[in-house]
Amino acid sequence: MRVRKLLVMMTAGLLTAVMLPGRASAAEFGDPAPVLLADSFDDGTLAGWEPVSGSWDAALDEEWNATVARTTGPGLLRTAGPGWADYAVTVDVRPTPGQTGAGVAVRVRPDGSHYRMVIRNDMVPALQYVSARGTVQTLDTLPALVTPPGWRSARLILAVRGSTLVGYTAGTGGALFARDVRLGGGPAALVSYGGPVDFDNVRVESYAAAQPDIRYPLRPPGADVVRVEPGYATIRVHPTIDDTGVTDYVVYRTYTTESSGVIATLPAAGTVRLPLDPIAPWMNFHVMARDAAGNESALSHWATVPQPPAFPRVPGDTERPGAPGLPTATPAPGGGWTISWAPATDNVGVVAYHLYLYSSSGGTARILKTTANSLTLGANSLPGSALVTAYDRSWNEMSTIMVQLP
Repeated sequence: MRVRKLLVMMTAGLLTAVMLPGRASAAEFGDPAPVLLADSFDDGTLAGWEPVSGSWDAALDEEWNATVARTTGPGLLRTAGPGWADYAVTVDVRPTPGQTGAGVAVRVRPDGSHYRMVIRNDMVPALQYVSARGTVQTLDTLPALVTPPGWRSARLILAVRGSTLVGYTAGTGGALFARDVRLGGGPAALVSYGGPVDFDNVRVESYAAAQPDIRYPLRPPGADVVRVEPGYATIRVHPTIDDTGVTDYVVYRTYTTESSGVIATLPAAGTVRLPLDPIAPWMNFHVMARDAAGNESALSHWATVPQPPAFPRVPGDTERPGAPGLPTATPAPGGGWTISWAPATDNVGVVAYHLYLYSSSGGTARILKTTANSLTLGANSLPGSALVTAYDRSWNEMSTIMVQLP
C-alpha cells in the first residue's frame, strides 16, 4: 500500500505544499512492524528494565510534565527478558550539555560489551564499541550538534541488522555508520557516562527477516550536501536497514509542485550529482528507501541547497560585497516593467546579481540571474515584491531587504 502525504515547507518566509509519496512513522500509521518494546514510563516505574550499573529511577520531569527514566550519574539500564539481534531503537535523550555523555546501546552482552550511540559531553554524536573490560572504540562520529537557546533533548535512532549499524539524530542530516561482527545479539539499553540525564519515549522495533515481507525500511537519515556548483548539487545518501534488505534509494527534489518529483534512483547508498531547478531560489532533497517487495520508508529529513551563481566559484576571497540598492519597478518602453537597483561594490568586484521575485499573494518565489543591475519583465509579470543579492567571484553575497513593488 502506498500513502501520499502532504509536505509543508517553510523556507525564507514562504509556505509551499508539495505532495510526495512515502510513509510517516511506523507508529503513526500502525504498520505491522513487530514492536518489541514501547515505554514512555507513564506508569511511574521501570518495570521491564534491569539496572546493570548506576542508580536509576522513574522521575517526574517538571518542565515537560512527563515521567522519565532518570540517572544522576554513570550507568546502564538494560531491557529485561531475552535479547534480540536485528532491531532499531528510538529514544529521546535529555543530557546536560557540557556535563553528560548519554545515549542508547544495542546488543548488550552478559559480559557488558555492547555497541552504543551517544551524544558526548562535547555534543559530538558518536558510534562506539565498548568491550567487556570497558575499553571504548569509536567507530564513527558526526560534527558537534549546534543547539539553540533552550535546547532540551535529542531523538536518537540506532539500528542494527547483521553486521551493519546505522545511527542518526532525528531532524538532522548526517549519519553514523559501521560494519562490525564482534557482537551477534543482545538486548537494548539506555546508557550514561556522566550525569544527570533523562530518557523518554523508548521504542524498539524488530528488523528480523519475515515472510511475507510487509516491513517498511527504516526511515533513511537526512542526506548531506557534498558539493554545489553552477546548475548541480552533489549529495550523499546514507544507508538504512530493512528486514530483507534495501534494493534502492529514491531521491526527491522538492520546491514547487511543478519542479518536484523523483530526480534519481540509486541501487545503493552513496553520492549522486543532481540537476537544480534554474529558477528555484532553493531546493530540498529527500530520500526514500524501498525493498524488493515494494515497501517504502518514510521520507528522510531534507537537505536544502540554495540556488548557486551561474559561474564557477573562485576561492580565496572572503570579504562580502556591500548591499546593492533597493529594487524599483518602472514601466518599460513598449510594455512590461524594468526592475533596477543601484550597483553593489566589492573589493574584487561584483560579478552577478540574483533577483528574487515573489508573487503578490506571498506564495512561491522564482529567481532570475543577471550580470547587469536591471532586468525587464513582461507586461503581466510584475511581482508583488522583490529583493536583490549581489555575488562576487568567490560567491560571497549580500542581499537587500524585501520590498513591495508598485
